[in-house]
Amino acid sequence: MIRQASSLWAKYTVGRGALKGFYVGACAVHRGVLFYPTGPNAPGYTTVDAIGGDAGARWSPAVSARNLTDEIYNTSSTGANNIEPSARPTAQMSLSWRFCVVTPAPKAFRRMAARVALLAALLAAAPALATPPAFTVDGAPWSGGPRFALDGRGERLELAVGPGGWTARVSAPGGPEREAARVEGTPGPILPLASGFLVAEIDAAGVWRALYATAGAAVPVPAPGARQPVLAAGAGNDLFAAAVQDGAVRVWGRVGAGDGWTEEPRPPVPADARPLALVASRDGLVLAVAAGARWSLWQRVGDTWREHLSPTDEPVPVELVAARVGAAHLGFAASGEPGLLLLWHPVTRAWAAHALASGVVPAGPAAGAGLAAAIGPAGARTAGLLTLAPRRPEFGVANYATLGAYLVGMLGLGAYFMRRARDARSYFLADGRIPWWAAGISVYATTLSSITVLAAPAKSFATDWTFLLAPLTILLLTPVIIRFYLPFFRRLEVASAYEYLERRFNFALRAYASLVFVCFQLGRVAIVTYLPSLALAVVCGLDVVACVLLIGGLCTVYTVLGGIEGSIWTSVLQSAVMLTAALLCLGAVLGGVGGGATALVGEALADGKLRLFDWSWSAVQATTWIIVIGNLINNLVPYTSDQSVIQRYLTTKEEAQARRAIWLNGLFALPSAMLYFSLGTGLYLFFKHQPAALHPAIAGESLLPFFVAEHMPAGLAGLVVAGIFAAAQSNVSSDLNSGATALVTDFVERGRPGLSDRARLRWARGTTAGLGVATTGLALLLTTLDIRSFLDAYIALVGLMGTGLAAVFALGIFTTRANAAGALAGVVASGAVLVWVQQATRLHFFWYGIVGFVTCGVVSLAVGAVTGGQRRPLTGLTIWTVPPRGPAGSA
Repeated sequence: MIRQASSLWAKYTVGRGALKGFYVGACAVHRGVLFYPTGPNAPGYTTVDAIGGDAGARWSPAVSARNLTDEIYNTSSTGANNIEPSARPTAQMSLSWRFCVVTPAPKAFRRMAARVALLAALLAAAPALATPPAFTVDGAPWSGGPRFALDGRGERLELAVGPGGWTARVSAPGGPEREAARVEGTPGPILPLASGFLVAEIDAAGVWRALYATAGAAVPVPAPGARQPVLAAGAGNDLFAAAVQDGAVRVWGRVGAGDGWTEEPRPPVPADARPLALVASRDGLVLAVAAGARWSLWQRVGDTWREHLSPTDEPVPVELVAARVGAAHLGFAASGEPGLLLLWHPVTRAWAAHALASGVVPAGPAAGAGLAAAIGPAGARTAGLLTLAPRRPEFGVANYATLGAYLVGMLGLGAYFMRRARDARSYFLADGRIPWWAAGISVYATTLSSITVLAAPAKSFATDWTFLLAPLTILLLTPVIIRFYLPFFRRLEVASAYEYLERRFNFALRAYASLVFVCFQLGRVAIVTYLPSLALAVVCGLDVVACVLLIGGLCTVYTVLGGIEGSIWTSVLQSAVMLTAALLCLGAVLGGVGGGATALVGEALADGKLRLFDWSWSAVQATTWIIVIGNLINNLVPYTSDQSVIQRYLTTKEEAQARRAIWLNGLFALPSAMLYFSLGTGLYLFFKHQPAALHPAIAGESLLPFFVAEHMPAGLAGLVVAGIFAAAQSNVSSDLNSGATALVTDFVERGRPGLSDRARLRWARGTTAGLGVATTGLALLLTTLDIRSFLDAYIALVGLMGTGLAAVFALGIFTTRANAAGALAGVVASGAVLVWVQQATRLHFFWYGIVGFVTCGVVSLAVGAVTGGQRRPLTGLTIWTVPPRGPAGSA
């Protein structure tokens, strides 16, 4: 976020004479400090750009130059290790031709001569505006010369011997050098940060004494006596260090800007071990140590360390360069020695070797994902960043045809059901025409979404099956929903679930609940729109932004056309597509691993990938207790207070059919979740057996689409991608329609009670279109953020925004003591407490639902008791005041 910004633009065009039509211009742009919620703030900057050209002849040359003052700044920041530096001074030239320009002949020759001269001048000036060459490495870091590293802005820190000893000099590519720090003793390892560097100092006796920032200030270090230090940077400003002290390898951590260091659990390395490198990855600390004739990795999992041997029998390197490479891999290479780059994946714990190109020599670390390297022939090497570019696979005609057929089919269904949505009631409730099995499948598809299709396999790939207990709670809640909640929604004959809250409490609570629901849907739809966009970008090589626009636009169109009936029937078709796609993908994964089902299950069990229960008790980890209890509360949100689900309860002809629909959804939930968790475990086994097949740029929710692109046959890959689209669109369509239902029913119709059916239908379609545009915009915003797990983010969002509403519905149905004042106080208190819990505690996000539900209930009942309880009639609004049931099967 930028709080101050300004720009000044000037352009002059020659109006007469031989140079008529020529123009020159300049622009100065100032941006203040850039504030990022997920990364370090970036300082402000001012840039100067210029343009020039000719718009008055058939041949129209033009030249533009950007960043003439060579300003160095950050253009974006999505995490401490993911900062995008500015572009260097660049120049662009273009030449266009116009077919018809009428000019008198004598003037034409004079103007042509002048234009040719100007064009030649522009061509001559362009090289001076181009990006200057990279700085040269003066000396060889592998032969006792300078050592260097690259920070997140592309600046280089070079350690070199000067008149007064070792000095640290910083320079930008092509820019002047400046002295950043003077190291009194012998310099130790260099630690590049997002902006700047830290340099360790070792005294004459080899003892680590200080850690200098490039500004010259010293940072406290562990107790004196530590030797052979290695450093690593974690999230934010966290620092980690490992060194030999008192004859043992010890590890320390420093959180943010806190005072001093705290010792981490010690790795049980051999007595003669010495640290080679330390890396703080997303999956924890990894320490490389040399012991005897081999070196190995020690990975910290919780408070324990696990050893993983290196894959090479080469001699132990004197110095090892280590860094994150790509999204999840760690790269290791011998400093100053051309040869192999060894990649290790912290999840599969498998190695892959990549031969370095001729002339590429690892020389030091780099901030972010990559290694600083000396590149080029001996004697003329330059400092560069060694990274691996993602491969852009070909999607193929057959896959595009399959995906295109699916998308056309969705639009066709929306157009077909447009004829049946003749008024607002049929647009919102389908006039009870939906059969129970279609309604049940639609509820299942609405609650499934691309979050399950992409994030659930990513979760089981990275961890185990403990989260599989979450969908089991849906089946446990089904009898409660049918017995206590469904009768109220059916018998009140409401289009919006929040109309019940007005009858039970007051309109203020109805309006609050409806607005919270719509806001929650905006965030939810943005997530489930972004995930398949990411999949399509990985598979097809298209831009993520273009994919978001494509998915959001198509889904909005057929939802606007077909209403709830079109949404439900497209959900039925989409469920069939995505389950078929998941089964095909699982077969391809297991077929690629080989070895038989028994052997694969045994290997997964041995690696702990099928662990289902964790009976320990922890407030900060996802143990069995908190998963079950937390999801019982979290799943109350969609099934008891979510308009998109409740609306489907109301589309069947009779209540008995709605009961069967809810049971069908509950029975679908667990088997489908097992399918997607099996897919994630299968991907783990596949990439463990074929580690070179996993590109370092791929991780998280990109795993499944990457496998589809690389290893699925033509045509079937298109069907799997269509299944990913189906998962997103079934959810988005439901949420857009239900959001429009809530807004039109709870606000528009109440504010304008005399609306005709035709006007209500126009409002319904217009509101649906508006919500589609808004959610697509939020999905575009997500493309700029760094969210480690979208499944975790979604569950946290449910806990923060939904549990207060679920508690209010429960209070209204199960008690007669809660009143409007208490309910409003409860939801406000619930939101405030949850914000505090998220910001000030380390509670696991599954606790959010429990804390919010209990807080809302306690505060509501307390305020209700103080203010005198309920004063309005409650007949038919609670389980204690409901009239006798009519004949079985009645609506």
